[in-house]
Amino acid sequence: MSLAWGLSALLAVAIAAWCAARAARRALAAGLVGEICEALTLIEGHDLEAAIARCAEGGPAPSLPALPTLSYRNEMAGMALLGAHVARLAAAFYGAAAALQDELRGLAGEGEGRRAERARFAAEELRRTFELGDETLRALRDILTRRLHNLVSRA
Repeated sequence: MSLAWGLSALLAVAIAAWCAARAARRALAAGLVGEICEALTLIEGHDLEAAIARCAEGGPAPSLPALPTLSYRNEMAGMALLGAHVARLAAAFYGAAAALQDELRGLAGEGEGRRAERARFAAEELRRTFELGDETLRALRDILTRRLHNLVSRA
């Protein structure tokens, strides 16, 4: 009889641990979805594609405020919960977003001679950031519950 009770208790603990890990995974995915959507919306709101094109033609260099990275930075240790592929996509997105901001800062300090070339690099980094953001959102959407699945409208 005690063996049956012991196995039942062990099964209950295993189920509770699995449920807790699943909830933590979904919470991490939801936080990253919100943050990535906000970053992409911020980039779109500044109409960087047109601003970079104007800069290549001699206009002023575009700027972008700091993008949100709080969830990503605070949850770096928990990225393993998402799986290797999704964690790689999230890291690639945040890396591309940081590279975009570096390109824009470099564009502001660039002289007229190399401005068009630097603007081309910035436009490529902008395209890459959007592609990685959309791909990451699609991967994260699959982790969320069905109830929250439709909230990710970008991907």
